[in-house]
Amino acid sequence: LRRHSEEAWHVLGASAAGGVALLAVSLLSKSNESFWVRLLMLDFGARVGAQNAPWFGFGLGGWREVVPRMQAAMNFGPTGEWFLEAHNEPMQWFVEAGLLGSLVAAAWLIRHRAMFRHPVWGGSVCALGVSSLGFFPLHVVSTGLLGVVVMGLATASPDPQPSYSSQ
Repeated sequence: LRRHSEEAWHVLGASAAGGVALLAVSLLSKSNESFWVRLLMLDFGARVGAQNAPWFGFGLGGWREVVPRMQAAMNFGPTGEWFLEAHNEPMQWFVEAGLLGSLVAAAWLIRHRAMFRHPVWGGSVCALGVSSLGFFPLHVVSTGLLGVVVMGLATASPDPQPSYSSQ
C-alpha cells in the first residue's frame, strides 16, 4: 500500500511538472493565442453557467445549444468563431449539469480515485484526465468510447474467476 502511495505522488508530481512546462511553453510561445482564447472561453462559460443555470445546468448537450447563442447575444467572439465545445470537459460538464451535477461527478471521481493508480489502466486514465483540461475527448466519439472503456476497466472489480451458479 505504501509503495502505491509513493507511486501516486510520483505520477502527480510528474503530471504537475508537465503541466507547468506546457504552461510555460504556451506563455513564452509567439503563437499562444489558442491558450488565451481558451482561458477567455473558460471565463465566458463559467459566467454563462453561473448566471443562467447554476444548479442544474442547461442539460447534456446544452453547451452546443446555449453558449454559441449567448456568444452572439453578448458579442463575444475573440476569434470570430462560435465555440460548439468548451475545450475543457469539467467546464462543459458544469455548464451542462450545473453545480449539483458537478458535485456528483466529483464524488464519483473521489470514490473511484484508485483508477488513476491502476497498474495497467492508470496511465491511460491520467492521460484522459489531462487531455480533458484543454480538449473535449469525451465529446469525440472515438476517444469518448475508448475513455469510457478504459475507465470501466480501471474501476472493475478484480475477480479473475467468474462465478457460475449451478442450476
